[in-house]
Amino acid sequence: PKEDSPNVTVAVAVPATFFREALSSPVFWHGNARGYMLGFSGKRAKEQLLLTMILWPRINDSTAACTGKHCHVETDTCIILQGPSHLLPKTKRPPKCFLEAVPPSVSRQVFLQRSAADTGGRVNCSGGIWTSFLYKPDPELTVMLSYGDRSLVNLHLIHTSYFLFFVVMTLACYAIIRGRFHKVTVEKVIHA
Repeated sequence: PKEDSPNVTVAVAVPATFFREALSSPVFWHGNARGYMLGFSGKRAKEQLLLTMILWPRINDSTAACTGKHCHVETDTCIILQGPSHLLPKTKRPPKCFLEAVPPSVSRQVFLQRSAADTGGRVNCSGGIWTSFLYKPDPELTVMLSYGDRSLVNLHLIHTSYFLFFVVMTLACYAIIRGRFHKVTVEKVIHA
């Protein structure tokens, strides 16, 4: 494998169960792992992988009612590995996880990398460069129309369409009646 292979992202969704005492709220873990920690030797042992784990507990009525040391909580877990493509497995899976327990109003993490299947042998972001950012959807920017609003918009569009059709038909009739070409002779021009 090439030593200057592109950086890629491999994301894996893993269902897990934790004790409620250990995981009562969402957890984001970030860390780096060197190649020697993964069993590589030589130049690959010095290369670095970025590891991210997102643990999001699924709190429902049965888990909320449980109190005590032995309460368990099911968790959506996303493990994200970012690093040189020759250190990661080749996969056609998308470079993201879908966490069902995450409500839409919560910040989401987006990774700006390509999967190993997308690189096609091209070098991109070699040298361990990676980028990630957090964003939070703004519900005020999302326009949701009620049924009455949608009906009003449709009615307005229908009236506008009828008006434009009437204008086009009026112009067509005017062109047919008044717009006929009359042969102009020299005598008519001189007498005018």
